[in-house]
Amino acid sequence: MVVDDRTESDDTPDGQDDAWRELTSWERASASIAGVLMAAAGTASVFLSDNQAGSAVLVVVSAVLLLIGIQGTPLSRFGAGDNSAKFERGRVVGKLLEKGRHQADSEAARAYVDAASQIAPGIENSVQARSLLYETEVKLALQHVMGPTKVVSRDDRLGDDGLDFTIRTGPTGRVDVIVKYTHRHGTAGRWMFDLLAKGRSRMVPWLLVVNETSDAAVEEVRSRIANDEGLRGRVEIVVWRGPQDNGQLKAAIDRLRFDELPRD
Repeated sequence: MVVDDRTESDDTPDGQDDAWRELTSWERASASIAGVLMAAAGTASVFLSDNQAGSAVLVVVSAVLLLIGIQGTPLSRFGAGDNSAKFERGRVVGKLLEKGRHQADSEAARAYVDAASQIAPGIENSVQARSLLYETEVKLALQHVMGPTKVVSRDDRLGDDGLDFTIRTGPTGRVDVIVKYTHRHGTAGRWMFDLLAKGRSRMVPWLLVVNETSDAAVEEVRSRIANDEGLRGRVEIVVWRGPQDNGQLKAAIDRLRFDELPRD
């Protein structure tokens, strides 16, 4: 995961009053049909239009409508201040952001963030949304320097130290990637050293990509790696702030890459 700080989610409400009714079957069907039509329009525009961002927005809006149709939750419900509304709004926003995390490009990911912001204004400025966009940009950078088919998203990541990507460096070789988005500056945080401690048991070399940290923090982490036989030559850290740092990504991967010896 890329988020190191998370806001607490609202508790599940104990009950719902009649004001927060479920949509009728007809209303749900209408939302679903509208969602399907918009999805078709968005898919067609991908091939017929140069405006890929607009196409992504159409697809995202269709996803929102389909979600409403499936769950039977009206949009007006999301705007209210009651606990039930907050819970439903948070759940839908979470689903949109998670969907955005799996998009192939940053424009499509941003479209999901924009859709989420229509339900929860201001969410686009949250650490969760910014981390989603950062992870997508890092993925594109990795694909640029290594080739699109060599970067695999890890959907099986567990916990805050889970892997985000795996890079295929050869027929049997690979480098794992952990992306961390943080708004903290200064010295290396404890989470960095926790990652290093857990990383000693990893069988595959891995790369830590962070968005912001001080030069002193990077040197502190690199010094720890250099002085630990279990980490030296098996872990790299790169501060990636944009395409200008792609060369650092490639150099770090080249230092880590290896191919397993063929088995007898």
